[in-house]
Amino acid sequence: MKKKTMLLLGCIAFFSLIHLGLCFFYPQMYAYFSGQEQLTVFLTSLRIFRWLLYCAVILAGLYTLQKKETKVVPAYLLFFLFNLLLPNIFSSIY
Repeated sequence: MKKKTMLLLGCIAFFSLIHLGLCFFYPQMYAYFSGQEQLTVFLTSLRIFRWLLYCAVILAGLYTLQKKETKVVPAYLLFFLFNLLLPNIFSSIY
């Protein structure tokens, strides 16, 4: 794999871990921002972060397809599905 592909994969993994942390503490953060009357700002910024993350994973996957590095494409698909399903998994727990 090329250095740029590894860097993209590392960035996606890092932001996926941040997303995991946000989803884990989502009910507590929701309650805090609701009490501070900042809930709309929190929900808007969370939705923007998620969409940016989804677009970044898609664009990075398309970049690797363009460079014909097919060994990494399943990793991007897993990251996309992981980030897409993650909020639903944690919302069903509470």
